[in-house]
Amino acid sequence: MASFTVGTLWTGGCAYICTISYDTITRSGDNVKIKNVKATITSDSQYQTQNRIAVSVDINGVNKAYNKTVLYAQDTSYPSSKEVVIIDSSGYEFNCLNDSFPVSVTFRSTGYGDNWDSDFGSANKSTSISCPERTYPVTFNANGGSGAPAAQSKIYNKELTLSSTVPTYSGFAFKGWSGSNGTTYQPGSKYNTNADLTLTAIWQALTTDLENIDDIEIGEAPEIAWTPQSADLTYRLELSLGEWSWESEELSPGSTDRYVYDRYMIPPTVCEQLPD
Repeated sequence: MASFTVGTLWTGGCAYICTISYDTITRSGDNVKIKNVKATITSDSQYQTQNRIAVSVDINGVNKAYNKTVLYAQDTSYPSSKEVVIIDSSGYEFNCLNDSFPVSVTFRSTGYGDNWDSDFGSANKSTSISCPERTYPVTFNANGGSGAPAAQSKIYNKELTLSSTVPTYSGFAFKGWSGSNGTTYQPGSKYNTNADLTLTAIWQALTTDLENIDDIEIGEAPEIAWTPQSADLTYRLELSLGEWSWESEELSPGSTDRYVYDRYMIPPTVCEQLPD
């Protein structure tokens, strides 16, 4: 239970103090809820006059109580306390992305007549009530590897620096994180979007199995086929024969699942190195 004091009202020679109390604020997604809001009027004055105290409360710009009243009879015993329920246990839920919301309270003496809008002295206060920050989970998927960073939280409208931890995967090189939003990130990148995010590790195989390089005739251009680990990466082919080796230019598989390279011919000079 939390509370704050609105102020002190003097009327008819008596002092009245108003305190607002409420349960801990809870959050669910973009919304927050406030429950059991009460206005408690207290007085230590010995000779209290006949009085009606009216309380008005605005929460997040919405009026939740207007002229809710308590009645003080003449010569009420002291000290005394009167309570007004502003919001009951069912609560008031509303959209709030920030970590606090505004509250304003006015309480005043309306006298003892029928005109509750009368003002025989008043006190008011404008303040804010803190609530849990709106956060968005950022999770990491090692995608077959190990050592993924622990999950992080992106706070509404605040920049998040992604973990610098790099996962590992035997036989593969880590190339970054593929985001569920379609963006690629590196360890330590900045994330500014107010949305959940899943980051999946991008791996590039250090070696790739070729699928069909058998039955190549000397002097022919062989077709070398393999399945790329990722369409987002570039590759190089490396061939070797005895002491001879060759490396292709960078290859970009694009969006295909299977890639065929057919622009290499084994040179005749290499053929001379082959046994009969």
